[in-house]
Amino acid sequence: MTQENVRRILQEMGGRGTTSEIAAQAKSKYPEKTLHTYVGQILRRLSTKGFVSENNGTWSLTELGEKRSIEGVPITDIDLLVTDDELAAVGLDVVNIVATIDISCELDLYTLSNALPKGEYHPESSPFMVYRPFEEASVALLVPTNGMISIVGAKSKEEIIDGSDQFFSALSGLGIKIESSGKDALVQNSVIRGELGVELELSTVAVALGFEKSEYEPEQFPGLICRLDDGTTNLIFRTGKYLVNGSKSYSQALGSNKRLIKELQSLGIEVGS
Repeated sequence: MTQENVRRILQEMGGRGTTSEIAAQAKSKYPEKTLHTYVGQILRRLSTKGFVSENNGTWSLTELGEKRSIEGVPITDIDLLVTDDELAAVGLDVVNIVATIDISCELDLYTLSNALPKGEYHPESSPFMVYRPFEEASVALLVPTNGMISIVGAKSKEEIIDGSDQFFSALSGLGIKIESSGKDALVQNSVIRGELGVELELSTVAVALGFEKSEYEPEQFPGLICRLDDGTTNLIFRTGKYLVNGSKSYSQALGSNKRLIKELQSLGIEVGS
């Protein structure tokens, strides 16, 4: 959560401060961490995302930085209100969880890929080293040189946490000390699969939902795209199968599922609940 920590520190300082002032506050607030040594690097990252701006050596929060957190939901909280068992009870299953961990550490990907049997690095086709912690699972860590790691392909929070910790343990074995753990991962997106139990005429459904809410162009994509006001997107297919995309917690995914069913039922479509 290093970027969010710096954003919050700047917010607590009234929204303005120099790099040295922010670093001093970070050292005071988190004395057990080395966050203060990376403040300049983190501020530059926040700047590229539009959360802060710099003028004559002073950093200021932008309107976006004032209003919105930079980070996702802690992986430990993805099932805080609704568990994966509760999702399964209504016919929903987790297809993919995407999470990130910013370890604030510059990495030599050539060296790592040569030292780690589970690491693959092909810079001619991708800027990431791909680290696959488990042979039997599709989880992969996408590791860039700047340490902003993405974890993709997981189907549970345990795969995110355990896979990340395995990578950090491998780094430790190479003498690279990482202060983060798998529990620091932040959920950026999840994909949840469901089944409506009925075949659909998607062109009719798209018209009924309204073009401000739905999009259907079968020559480009075989499914209907339905955007709900909670920030999630549902991809609905003719067979009745659908994907809830964009949720950062199981409770948000379940809420999106309920809204979708209610929308379709209001159109007179008998779908499962």
